[in-house]
Amino acid sequence: MNTYKENQEEFVSIEVITKDRKGLVYEITGIISELNIAIPNHKARVYNNKNKGMVSDFKVVVKAESHRHIETLIHRLNKIKGVISVNR
Repeated sequence: MNTYKENQEEFVSIEVITKDRKGLVYEITGIISELNIAIPNHKARVYNNKNKGMVSDFKVVVKAESHRHIETLIHRLNKIKGVISVNR
């Protein structure tokens, strides 16, 4: 787990792997925005997985107010249609 703190805020690296589809990045960033969590850094790529087809790998560093905030985010990300995994 990649986590560090600055003034009671947590910076956490999260990786969302899901089946690729139109609007996916919008949905992921929308969830983060709804929770009022900042995104200091992100990276996304799509690749062909021979077992799963086209897969999106979205890596993001988020800045949240608490560990509980991060847990809520991970819970919401896991509900995205086609999600394969959400990792810290």
